[in-house]
Amino acid sequence: MNCKDLSATLLKNISRLLIEADDYNVFITVGEEPNVEIFQAHSVILRAMSPYFHAALSINWAQKAGHKFHFKKPNINPNIFKIILQYIYTGTIRLDDETSDLNLVELLTASDELVLMDLVDYIQEYIISLDRIWYQKNLIQVFNTVSCYEGVFEKLRDHCIELISVDPQLLFNSEEFSILQEEALILILKQNKLQIREVELWNYLIQWGIFQSHLFEDKTTKDLINWSSEDFETLEKILHNSVPFIRFFQMLPEEYFYKVRPYKKLLPKQLKDDLKLYFIIPNSNLTTTILPPRIPKFMLNSSIITLKQSLIISSWIDYKDDSSMYTSQQENPYNLILLLRGNRDGFGVEEFREKVFKQGPTIVVIHLAGSKDIIGGYNPLDWTGSNKFNQSTDSFIFSFRSEKKSSITTLSRVAKEKSAISDDDGHFIGFGHGDLKIFQSVCQKKDYMCPIHDLHSFQMSNYEVFKVVKKEIN
Repeated sequence: MNCKDLSATLLKNISRLLIEADDYNVFITVGEEPNVEIFQAHSVILRAMSPYFHAALSINWAQKAGHKFHFKKPNINPNIFKIILQYIYTGTIRLDDETSDLNLVELLTASDELVLMDLVDYIQEYIISLDRIWYQKNLIQVFNTVSCYEGVFEKLRDHCIELISVDPQLLFNSEEFSILQEEALILILKQNKLQIREVELWNYLIQWGIFQSHLFEDKTTKDLINWSSEDFETLEKILHNSVPFIRFFQMLPEEYFYKVRPYKKLLPKQLKDDLKLYFIIPNSNLTTTILPPRIPKFMLNSSIITLKQSLIISSWIDYKDDSSMYTSQQENPYNLILLLRGNRDGFGVEEFREKVFKQGPTIVVIHLAGSKDIIGGYNPLDWTGSNKFNQSTDSFIFSFRSEKKSSITTLSRVAKEKSAISDDDGHFIGFGHGDLKIFQSVCQKKDYMCPIHDLHSFQMSNYEVFKVVKKEIN
C-alpha cells in the first residue's frame, strides 16, 4: 500500500484562506480607539486551533448576526493579533532581528489568553535566548508580567530570577526600576541566591519606596532631617509588605547603624528592639525570626569596593576600553576571592605574608581614612618576599575617588616594567619605587604612567587583598 504525506499542501491551502477566502464568518474587532482594526476569519479554523475560540465562538457566548459571528477583543493590540491570526492559519511565526520592535511581552500574554500553549512555550524560549542588551531595556516589563501570572510563565520567570540573582544591577539599575511592581520586588527579595550585600538591597528598597510616592519628589535620602512624620508614615505604608524580607541580621553593625537606623520609623517595634539587642549583645534570645544568610553562587566579599568597581578592575586586567567593559558578573571571566581584610585579620606585614604570599595574581584595595576614596593595584605575579623588583607589563594601579556629586576613576599602567612590583619581605611591599607602597602609606608617581591621587601619603581605614581566579569554562 502506497502512502504519501500531502500535509504540506493542505497547510498551504488553509493558509491561503486567511487572505483569499470569500466565506469569512467571524469578524473580530481588536484594540481600542484610536488603534482599532477588524479582522476576518473562519470559525472552524479558530475553534480547531484555539481552545479559547472553541469556547468563545459557541452559541452561548459570541454575538451572532445571521450566520456571522461578531466578536470584540479590546485588550489586544491589532499588530499583535495580526501575528497571532497568521500563526493560527499557517502554524508558523517569525521572531528575529527584523521583529525586534515587536512587544514580545504583549505577544506572550495575548497568546496565553487565547490558550495557544505551543506558541506560549516558543515565545518564552525565544525571550530566554535574547542577550543582556535586550534585557537591559525590557527586564522590568518582562519580570512584572511573569511575577503577576503565577504558575503560567514559569520557564521565563525562573530565567529572570536566575539573571537577577547573578546580576542584581540588571534590575536595580534599570531606568524603569521605579515601575517595578510590588509582587515582582517581593519575589526577588525572597531569593536566597542574590549576589548582593543585604545593605545594598535595603538601599534599593528605600529608593523604590520613594519612587512610589509623589510626596517625595523634592526630597532625597540625604536630607532625612527635613522629613516629616507624615513622610515616614507614607513610606512605611509603601514598604510594609517588603521590609520583612530584608535580612537585617546578616548586616554588619556599621551597616545597620549608618544605613538602617536612620529609617527606624519604617520598622515594626519588635524588629527594632531585637535589632538593637542583637547588635549590642549578639547571642541574645530574640523574638524576631532571623532569616538565614543568602547563599549566592558567587558574591563579591568586600566591604570596600562594589560589584561595579570589581567589574571595572577585571576589565582593566583584560585591557578593555570604555566601550567594551564588563557589565555583569556573568561576563566577568574572573572571581575575586578575599584573602585578607585589615580590620578582620590585621594591618601588619606578618598577616600579609601569611595570607597573601604565593597566592598568584592579586588585587589590593585600600579605603582612605576620612573619605570615600579607594586606591589599589593589580599584581599579575606572586607576592613571594624576594626582596627585589619583579618585572611586569600587565600590572597597574588605580583609584576610585568621590568629589561632591561626581566620581573620578583613574587607571595608571606600568611605565618602567623592570620595577613594576616591589616584591619586598617587609614594609616596602607594593608597586614601583613609591607609586603605591601599602605599608609605608605612600602613593607618589615614580614607575607608573600617572599618579592615582593628589595625596603623596595616606592613612588607610581598611584594606583588602583578593586572589584573582580565572573562571572555569563549563
